Amino acid sequence: MEKQIIDIINSATGRVVIAIDGRCASGKTTLAEEIKERTACAVVHMDDFFVPRNERRDEIGGNICFERLISDVLIPFKKGEAAEYRSFLCKKQTMGDVEKIEEGNVLLLEGTYSTHEKLKEYVDYSFVLDIAREEQVKRIKKRNPDNFEDFINIWIPREEEYFKAKK
Repeated sequence: MEKQIIDIINSATGRVVIAIDGRCASGKTTLAEEIKERTACAVVHMDDFFVPRNERRDEIGGNICFERLISDVLIPFKKGEAAEYRSFLCKKQTMGDVEKIEEGNVLLLEGTYSTHEKLKEYVDYSFVLDIAREEQVKRIKKRNPDNFEDFINIWIPREEEYFKAKK
């Protein structure tokens, strides 16, 4: 998959958005960062567009502010303009510093919900990573021990609803 994405990046003409979707702990961020190190692309993380806990909706993907992602990043990027956005800091439940996307013709949109129907018209290529449940639990326990129960009881079930709806 990495080679396929790099080939797309190397042959891209115009502005291209590549979505790397998948279940939590499946390696999306790692893959995106490895590709970024080897190519001239920008990476935007879906986590940067989470909404505060008290503003989340019950619908699939209701924890993502798709509107902000589209208006602040995807529309300007596709127009060939610089894009600026403020990342959401999940642990602090507040907005972080301004992030800028100024260069490059390829944007990797990394994270669960990056192939959501609301983003379809902006995404040129999409890839979905999977992971066995046992390995997923092991990785989450190691990576997020303080929030492990939230992943098991909230995030994974919501992701599963999302992936079932996509079929």
